[in-house]
Amino acid sequence: MKKAVIYGAYGMDNLGDNYMMYRVCAFLRENGIEPQLCLQGSRWYFENADRCAGTYEAPFKKPFAGRLVKALEIVKWYFRREDASALIFMGGGYTNERFGLKKLFYMNLLARKFRSRGVYFAGQTVGPYKTGAGHFLLDCLYAKGRLRFTRESVSHNYLTRRGMTDVLAGDDAFLERKEAAAGKGIFQDRLPEEAAGQRLTLVTFKHFYGYEQYKETFFAAMRTCARRYGGKIAVIPFMSDPESAEYRLNAGLCEYLKQGGAECSLIVPKTVTELEDLFRKAEAVVTSAYHGAVLGYRFGCRVIGLYEGAYYRIKMKGLARLFHREKDMLPFGELAQTDLYALLSEKADLGRLRTDSLRISRKVLAEWLKIAGAVKGEAAGR
Repeated sequence: MKKAVIYGAYGMDNLGDNYMMYRVCAFLRENGIEPQLCLQGSRWYFENADRCAGTYEAPFKKPFAGRLVKALEIVKWYFRREDASALIFMGGGYTNERFGLKKLFYMNLLARKFRSRGVYFAGQTVGPYKTGAGHFLLDCLYAKGRLRFTRESVSHNYLTRRGMTDVLAGDDAFLERKEAAAGKGIFQDRLPEEAAGQRLTLVTFKHFYGYEQYKETFFAAMRTCARRYGGKIAVIPFMSDPESAEYRLNAGLCEYLKQGGAECSLIVPKTVTELEDLFRKAEAVVTSAYHGAVLGYRFGCRVIGLYEGAYYRIKMKGLARLFHREKDMLPFGELAQTDLYALLSEKADLGRLRTDSLRISRKVLAEWLKIAGAVKGEAAGR
């Protein structure tokens, strides 16, 4: 079996990243490629996380000197993967100014090491960068890729302006098995609205920098909405560690909604199947987590997304644009003047939304099939 090294932020107790990893690892194995991962941490969100045979767990170092040691250990691990046929940069938004130029520099080192074997970029969000050095390093990095696809239009347009060819496909979380994407497999277990019974709304409030200032506004808006909208509410923290700020924030939201009379529960899905079942049963999703919105659209739910800052605006608005639903995404600054109940109650063309979801799943699958084919072809020719 051929091997491919996967670059991404895994082992950090992040539902979205772990879900993407699960989807991609399953796909690669089905197509005769063994994924190898370098974990950035030691905590998995799902109990059935796919722990690859070639997985390396980087040492956890918190002080500055320790973080430098950890970074060097990670680079060393990548450079020793002489038996791998390719380097695949998984979907994510790690090429932006929040992560600094050092990360871009060492990603360039890794891409240069694997360039003769094959470098691929899947489901990317690119930028924004404001400095010349950032643009230069980003251009150097993506120029080394043999195949590239982005997950939203802003990044696609940016690469086009920089003279690089890529395909606008979608997020890696849309990756579906070939037989499911060929038909309506994603929605085969979903009940039609009129037979669904009591409505279920899924809610997630991400603990991002700058989001905490909107806590009271969001809590109050959700309580008011829950009273009018009715049904059950499931609050899903995107980190499973009960000691994490994100978990405590969502646990507090759940208690607040229950005190307001809502039928609400805090749920940490233990398996990918349990997570997908929740979204299949849900009627609506209210979230400030990008992958909360991705999963909502993927399973044909009514989605309301909230964001703060340029980077998250690119992700959330860009995602909604793929579904012709940009008005589903709101900046947190407008929440106090927004009626969430009215937005959730607004008639949405769910038939079109689900058609778009299948279309995007097929596009993402097509791009991953190209990557898999190229990896196996290059390996055979080496």
